[in-house]
Amino acid sequence: MSKAQKIHGDLYSYKETVYVDSKSDVTIHCSRHGRFRQVASLHLQGQGCPACGLERGAAARRDGLEDFKAKAIARYGTTYDYAEVEYVNSRTKVKIGCPIHGPFFKRPAMHINGEGCPTCGMKRRRNPAQHGFGG
Repeated sequence: MSKAQKIHGDLYSYKETVYVDSKSDVTIHCSRHGRFRQVASLHLQGQGCPACGLERGAAARRDGLEDFKAKAIARYGTTYDYAEVEYVNSRTKVKIGCPIHGPFFKRPAMHINGEGCPTCGMKRRRNPAQHGFGG
């Protein structure tokens, strides 16, 4: 168990752990979420408490959502509505509200880099003079 403690520090207690072999499940105690079972070799490769992992993922998505909204508002102001955005990562499409054409789906990274409502974009390309690009 000293190997596991070197990897995970004081996050877990191994009082109930009975090690058979690297492919067997062991019981581990997380100070935050209680007991869980895990394959010994996976724990020694750095995997930990599944509930802690879910919390870390949720925190990363929450931070990602706030960062995305801040960047989008810095670029577009109040043009778009981000109330229905369910942020996963910068490559997974999110629902963005256009006040003229309604919702559309766009990858956050592409939106931040200048891709707005596709219908508004098509209208601008068809009539550039109306938008100050010619004529």
